[in-house]
Amino acid sequence: MKHSLRFLPFVALLLVTLVPNLPGQSRRPIAAENGKFLRIDGRDMLYGGKSPAQHFDISNSELKKRQYHYGMGREAFPALLDPRYIDVATADSECPDDARFLVAFVDGEAKAYSVKDLTRHEIVNDTIGGHPIMAAYCILADLGAVYDRA
Repeated sequence: MKHSLRFLPFVALLLVTLVPNLPGQSRRPIAAENGKFLRIDGRDMLYGGKSPAQHFDISNSELKKRQYHYGMGREAFPALLDPRYIDVATADSECPDDARFLVAFVDGEAKAYSVKDLTRHEIVNDTIGGHPIMAAYCILADLGAVYDRA
């Protein structure tokens, strides 16, 4: 890699709320109970979106159908392609003290991506220091990373 690409890990505060399940309710939607399994051309598939190309082939899976939980499908979070930036002074006055950011440094240039925004998009395709990067955040794992797109 031509450029040194590093990311600053941020303190991950994972807050888990323990809410007891009501009778007959699951904390996560179970795919088997929601009609999300399909059989296409002799293969077992898990629904992944409106297009058949988005489905997940689970023919060789060792998981039982009750172990599959259903989310929103593929491509449910659009990547942020044209992020808007504000300067540090504006961010200091507008962002709460406990706001969290994923920070990227390349060739002496720094950019901070709000975890709040990344929660809605999960991916930001951007350029920093003239170098294409992808900033990614997973809300389930509460982890962020910055990758080289070159």
